[in-house]
Amino acid sequence: MTDISFMSYDERVFLAGCIETIIVSDGNIEENELENLDKTIKELNFNDFDNCLSEFEDQVKDSDTFFEKAETITKQETKDAVLEILFEFVRSNGIPEKSEEGIFQRLQKLWE
Repeated sequence: MTDISFMSYDERVFLAGCIETIIVSDGNIEENELENLDKTIKELNFNDFDNCLSEFEDQVKDSDTFFEKAETITKQETKDAVLEILFEFVRSNGIPEKSEEGIFQRLQKLWE
């Protein structure tokens, strides 16, 4: 899995929010998603995930502010890492839901 040590705090905040958004996008949080979340956090050494997620939840209240926040990610290295992590996360949960694919594809298009 990708190393995130180069990411700024704000970039990690967005990444934490993306992961949460993928998990809750279908309206059903499954046990395997939570297990995969724990595994992903460990593999990424994402030690401040909870703090980053809390910050994201304070800043982002809807889809519009989510994509406004996405537009603040300007470093290509960060964009690539976020997309790779989300792709691996979605793939490891089995067959992706349309809502999960939609978020991933919309980010890809935004960052082209």
